[in-house]
Amino acid sequence: CVCVCVCCVCVVCVYCVCVCAGGSRGIGFMIASGYVRNGATVYISNRKQGQLDAAVSKLNALGPGKAVGIRADLSTNAECERVAKFVGDKEGKLDVLINNAGTTWGAYSR
Repeated sequence: CVCVCVCCVCVVCVYCVCVCAGGSRGIGFMIASGYVRNGATVYISNRKQGQLDAAVSKLNALGPGKAVGIRADLSTNAECERVAKFVGDKEGKLDVLINNAGTTWGAYSR
């Protein structure tokens, strides 16, 4: 994997394996799309299966890389470990981790 990502513009990602937590919408989706467009296999997560399936379909249409959806609530250690094991079992490696998941941003602003 030779991969340089600056604002979602990758140089070469043909053999890259990425996990983009929160990759089904917003900034996470934009990051995931940059990797998929440049050939990476990108695992994205979401708690809601419908949103996850829609995002995976959109990402896979961008190819040549591919997106794989994992339904997960990454606010718990057990779910993080499950996702890590799933990707490890499927791919045997991880090149890029984008930690973009979160549901409480802005909730505490005063």
